[in-house]
Amino acid sequence: MAVVLTMAGSASAALAQSAASEDNGYPAGQETYPPQTNTVFGQPETPFEPATLPVLDWAVGLGYEHTDNVNRVASDPVNQDILQPTLNFTYRQQGSAVQAQVTGIIQYTDYLQGFYDNDIFGQLSGQLNWVISPKRLNFDIEDYASVQPVNTRVSNAPSNLQQVNVFVAGPTLTFLMGDALAGEADLRYINSTASKSKSYDSQRGMGAFRVIRNLTPTDTLSGNVQATHVDFNNVDPLVGTSNYNKYDVYLQYQRILTHLNLNLALGASRIDFSQGTSSRSGGYVQASATWQASARTSLALGATSQITDSTANLAQSPNLATITLTNPNLQIGSSVITPSVYRENSLNLGYAYLGPRFTFNLSSYYTRLRPLNTTGDVARNGYVVSAGATYLIQPLLTLGATASYQVTEYISDHSRDRDPAFSVYLSREMTPHWSWSVTLAHNGRLTTMPGLGYQENQLFAILYYRR
Repeated sequence: MAVVLTMAGSASAALAQSAASEDNGYPAGQETYPPQTNTVFGQPETPFEPATLPVLDWAVGLGYEHTDNVNRVASDPVNQDILQPTLNFTYRQQGSAVQAQVTGIIQYTDYLQGFYDNDIFGQLSGQLNWVISPKRLNFDIEDYASVQPVNTRVSNAPSNLQQVNVFVAGPTLTFLMGDALAGEADLRYINSTASKSKSYDSQRGMGAFRVIRNLTPTDTLSGNVQATHVDFNNVDPLVGTSNYNKYDVYLQYQRILTHLNLNLALGASRIDFSQGTSSRSGGYVQASATWQASARTSLALGATSQITDSTANLAQSPNLATITLTNPNLQIGSSVITPSVYRENSLNLGYAYLGPRFTFNLSSYYTRLRPLNTTGDVARNGYVVSAGATYLIQPLLTLGATASYQVTEYISDHSRDRDPAFSVYLSREMTPHWSWSVTLAHNGRLTTMPGLGYQENQLFAILYYRR
């Protein structure tokens, strides 16, 4: 069952991000880009697959990091030694009544010289589907926790990080309307909170109705109508914060083949603000394609034009097939955590090669954000190119490297940030349970804003035990 907060989901956006988000050996807490976008809410595994026993996998690690600029500043950098105990976990259940898939990481950071207070952050992507009446009524529960910057204009120093959470729950009613025609009605409650950016906190109610027609065994066409009411906990008309209602109408076509997946959605959106800002409307377009060109290579392309916000972009469906339990990389997002509603235009391209000893991925991304109800730094253009490669030196010894280059242009003051990042790492699996990795990394920011640039070098080592 699929309920969409920002309409159709985009698998290609996630694939284009793969160079930043795979097991790249970065020290924990590296930034990820592009911003998370267009994720389908309520898409657990199909409840009609054969039942399997619940599976819980976990790994615990103890990491040590040395950085020559823990506060990520242009002048007076501070050297710091850091201990980072880490717990990674995944859970999967495929039963006749309950299906669930969860991935998460919890990380405690101990700053040994005490420059910052010790802290703990977590990352979670979880979906649970309860089948109340088979092929008729389901209840969906989802939770998405991430670490995001408080202010994207300054560096992601520990003092500029916060925990953000999106919780979703509600029923889906499914009914047949003919041999090849089905209907879905969805209701969802959505709660969004941020630990520091309190103007972002909101509660939402969403209802959707869709008619789905199976054109062929591989082709599906659906008509979708959706309404969302958003109540912010801290409304401030002076900065443009306003409760609003959002209405979406769109058609979606999907083709799923053995080596090719296509998705195209076309429609329109309208937003009615309760105060301060006039109603806005605009078109909605989303197109994506993923192609398994050969047994070892794959390509993905995606393009989006939509009216959306931070909450809709923070949900990332768990993908247990790509999770590495011995990856200590607690990702830092790049989402703008504000109450802004904005027009987003994006384009992404991804390539991946998976060989017996050598793997390589390359991705590029462009995004354009223009706010509809607030002012400030939301308006921006972003560009990124990232790549990653691994080489299997021996059956249990891997050498890897990553590189990325991100450019952000801010419209309000015409400033520009350029963020290069590089890393090399070596990892070894000693036994089926024990493994280690060592990473050297460099991060930096070159900016036209005086005093906001920095350069940082890191050494990171971790020892993992996996169940």
